[in-house]
Amino acid sequence: MDGDRLRVLRLSRDMSLDDLADAAGAIVSKQMLSRYERGLSEPTPRVLTALAGALQIPVSRLLEAPKVIVRPVAYRKRASLSKGDQSRITSLLEINLQQRVRIQEANGFKPPSIPILSMKADSVEAAEAVADRIRKDWDLGEAPLMSLVDELEGRLVHVLEVDAPDTFDGLSLVAYDEKGAPIAVAAAIRRGVPGDRQRLSLAHELGHIVLDLGSTVDEEKAAYRFAGALLAPAVALRREVGERRSAIDLNELGMLKQRYRMSLQALVYRLKDIGIITENHAKEWFMRIRARGWAKVEPWEIVHEETTWLKRNVHRAVAEGVLRRDEAKEMLGEGASFSSNNSSERLDLMQMTRDERRRLLEQSVEESLSDYQLDSEWVDSFNEEGSTIDAD
Repeated sequence: MDGDRLRVLRLSRDMSLDDLADAAGAIVSKQMLSRYERGLSEPTPRVLTALAGALQIPVSRLLEAPKVIVRPVAYRKRASLSKGDQSRITSLLEINLQQRVRIQEANGFKPPSIPILSMKADSVEAAEAVADRIRKDWDLGEAPLMSLVDELEGRLVHVLEVDAPDTFDGLSLVAYDEKGAPIAVAAAIRRGVPGDRQRLSLAHELGHIVLDLGSTVDEEKAAYRFAGALLAPAVALRREVGERRSAIDLNELGMLKQRYRMSLQALVYRLKDIGIITENHAKEWFMRIRARGWAKVEPWEIVHEETTWLKRNVHRAVAEGVLRRDEAKEMLGEGASFSSNNSSERLDLMQMTRDERRRLLEQSVEESLSDYQLDSEWVDSFNEEGSTIDAD
């Protein structure tokens, strides 16, 4: 059994060693579970089966070591997560990214071409140029991004959302194959945040993924500068707002928020960063925002963007017969339903004898006709034609 796999699965379910021991029917102690996870002992088949049942997974998941190594790029330094929350969230995201790698490979996707930790920036300001380069490479132009989630998922930057405390801001991850080559990347954020905050957090995590920062550069400030530039290019903002402004109106900010789908606070910060408004004017705006109680909930709500990549591509893999339904349901949840028209069932049909196929086709025709009130002349005609159906 792979002990690290057991540990990751346990933590992803927010289970302590005691919790897992109890869920397994108390046939193993937490001390022995700890030894399993550290690779110091091996469970008996009976214990292995009980552990798989407690974790609600097939036994095979515990027997094989993952072929993908997932490493976080960076937690936000200001995040005040407890050690337990950090372990649970990291383990859950690790499993989620491994699942997406499985789907990537099943559907024949090549690894993403996104530059990972390789776009140099020797200052916070230089992160702006990196964002402009990403926009150019991705052919995004200067217009606002209608859906950042779609842009990321379309380039195999996986968007992961996780239930987490308010103190969790985000996490970026890279998956590597057995030879150490990167094969997948992900930007993870807290589930349920407003759309404007969601977009800024995702852009921020993308900055962590691509930026190669000098040793003296503040990592968080650089990632935020990158995020602001990605969502609202300086050239576009200056053209719309002006090169310099002595003041800016709330309604104008509200319209900019809806256009660029950024929070009022992020927009004020962005306008200050590129010199359209002064730092003092920005501070005045931050005071107004706090005074009105908008620090967490702002007016002009931006709708949360939905991620669809996993669901679409799991269904694709099932339809193509390259993913089992039990695997698919583990990824999407037990409530997921799948079309019966997949290649494994077509293969079952082809393995039947000619007479068996003919009987099945005739039965299908009869069942279909019974669902409709048809003209008798048309039914007679159909039955005559149906009698010549070749089941090959």
